[in-house]
Amino acid sequence: MSRFKIYSVMNSLILIFVFNTIDFAAAGETVKTKASGTSINTKWHEIEVGDQEGHVIAIFENTQAWIGEPDKDTRTQYSRGTMDLNKKTGQATMQGYSIMTFSNGDKRFAKFSGKIAGKGKWEGTYTDIGGTGKFERCKGEGTWKTQSLGPGISHIEAEGERTFK
Repeated sequence: MSRFKIYSVMNSLILIFVFNTIDFAAAGETVKTKASGTSINTKWHEIEVGDQEGHVIAIFENTQAWIGEPDKDTRTQYSRGTMDLNKKTGQATMQGYSIMTFSNGDKRFAKFSGKIAGKGKWEGTYTDIGGTGKFERCKGEGTWKTQSLGPGISHIEAEGERTFK
């Protein structure tokens, strides 16, 4: 698996976690969320493990732009994480954290994990871990998937549920 394909997949994944502004959610209400976006790999550093040919540990950073339902609000996200991958076999897992900033300045923090799901594809899960503004005490989780669009760029889709306290 080429480094650029790995970047693309990774970018998409990362985002994952990130989504939806819900301006009209009542306290205690659980809402379904769905969003899509584009992810671009901005930093990548890998270290060879040495136990098998092609086995590396990577640290990455991605930037994403998202649009979500129901309000169609745009938001940006920064994701950082680690990846354990074997370039020779194409097997890989990842984990990390993301910070999503909404147009009104509110932030949502999430952790995510995932694995390769085919050529140029990743899939995984995310869990909300905190936030500011309306996301300060929300709880949420969901799934995400990505598809490589080219070197270092991916399309991301995520959906889940969120409860506002």
